[in-house]
Amino acid sequence: MKTGEQLLNELPVIDGVRPTGMVTADGRLMLSAEEGDGLLDYYGEFRGGYPYIHPKLEEWAAERGGAFEWDNPGSVTLFEA
Repeated sequence: MKTGEQLLNELPVIDGVRPTGMVTADGRLMLSAEEGDGLLDYYGEFRGGYPYIHPKLEEWAAERGGAFEWDNPGSVTLFEA
């Protein structure tokens, strides 16, 4: 898998929005769920009550050999699948 910095630069634009990301101290890509952009929603209050990661983000992660996991209600991190 590429480095967190490389992955950060490759984040897709989804519905006109680029996810807000950062690289963690251990070099992993982390995305914020606190931007109000609708790409991530831990509580699912806008998506039927279940945690939501936009399907295009999940597809993007899978294409790179990874998957997103919730760290907490405010962020997800990309891990190798």
